[in-house]
Amino acid sequence: MILLCGRGGTPLTSASTTPPGCAGGCTTPADKYETAKCRDASLSSSRHSQGTCSHHHGVRYWFK
Repeated sequence: MILLCGRGGTPLTSASTTPPGCAGGCTTPADKYETAKCRDASLSSSRHSQGTCSHHHGVRYWFK
């Protein structure tokens, strides 16, 4: 399960479905082009889900 985050940094999934490592909630993207936060804390501006964060241990959560 991947956590979805609103642009204001608010998790969009219930607390019972929050995956381990995301208990602190979401960060706010630095700009409007960032679409995901990777598991190694880097940010992605990928336009497609396929391959996003593939060299950064996968997606931690998506910005919606």
